[in-house]
Amino acid sequence: MNSPGRYLWWYALSLALVGVCLAQLRWPSYFAVPLLAGPDERIAAAFGLFLLTPIGCWCALAGSPDSSRIKARALAFSLFAAGFCEVLHHGIVDLGRYDPAFHDNLAWQLNLHKAVLRLEGGGSAPHSYRFLPDCIISFFQWLSGSFDVARIAYRLLANGLLFTMIYRYGRIYLAPTFAIAAVLIIAFLYPVTILRYAGQFTDPASHLSFAVCLFCLASRMEAGFQCSLFVGVLAKESIVAAAICRSFYGKERLRSAALAVAYFAAATGIALGIRRYVNQGPIPIAFTSISGTPSNDLVNNLVAWRQWWPMYAVTLGALLPGAVAGWRLMDGSFRATCITIAVATLGSNLAFSLFWEERNIVPAFIPLAVVNLKYLQTRLRRENDGLKPE
Repeated sequence: MNSPGRYLWWYALSLALVGVCLAQLRWPSYFAVPLLAGPDERIAAAFGLFLLTPIGCWCALAGSPDSSRIKARALAFSLFAAGFCEVLHHGIVDLGRYDPAFHDNLAWQLNLHKAVLRLEGGGSAPHSYRFLPDCIISFFQWLSGSFDVARIAYRLLANGLLFTMIYRYGRIYLAPTFAIAAVLIIAFLYPVTILRYAGQFTDPASHLSFAVCLFCLASRMEAGFQCSLFVGVLAKESIVAAAICRSFYGKERLRSAALAVAYFAAATGIALGIRRYVNQGPIPIAFTSISGTPSNDLVNNLVAWRQWWPMYAVTLGALLPGAVAGWRLMDGSFRATCITIAVATLGSNLAFSLFWEERNIVPAFIPLAVVNLKYLQTRLRRENDGLKPE
């Protein structure tokens, strides 16, 4: 799982992503002019960008021990889930109007996108520190000549890979049918999580980085975990919570704890370095520079409980009973990871964000969905074997 070739592959891919970022930020004028001039060429480029989603998802399934037939089925459901979420996102978010200063959220997204690429550390914080998604979109726009094509291609690719990795993660604990069910559960909950936000581009890449970290931890894939952790910081700094989870895996607990501390320190250092880079100097200590929200956000979120409790009731409320029922079926590493991710995402959303923006806790849904389905799978097998359910 941790051969030199695998390390080389993961780090080559990560360096390519970082290179795209640095090129966009270092030479913005070069990428401001579309690569292709002719309309036919741009149509071909757009078609190629949309093909990245099925190709990328199939590549993500390549290492699975499943048969080609099962992989094809997982690919179909992952692509369906990504397309389903994109259609909902366009209708609910893109065409909505979260900020009255803009005609619609599409205009807001474009305005923020340009500010992030300009590295405006003031009014666009904290989005300016999460420039990986915007750099990818800018690169896609350079190739296709269309911001709309770039935006949709990015979300489809990130969400397609997200659902594929949810399947791969689920397969570590579940049969193929139930791993596909985990994909459908996250897709089913998706509409609720996007009801109250304007569509900033960080979430698909951030959620993907969490899913890859979870999979790599459970499959003991050190190279993949390192890359998804460190590159994920460029999408959203909350991924540093995954570093803590490294201490739960491995026979040598002291070594695992030491690695977790090292990874946490490195990821935090990257996050701080990004802030210093964007601000071109000392990191601002004002609370708004950290999260873009007031320092009394925790109190405000608790006071505004009427705005968010229904959303949490139909998402976490739906997942928690099954998680409790299936908790003893999971190993200690899984349980500790599930608790850590849930506490970290819920806590950061409560203290540093608007709690009704439930998109921030989607990573916690992934292990919770898996443990729910583990319980269901075990119960159905017992019933099919003629055994009395416990």
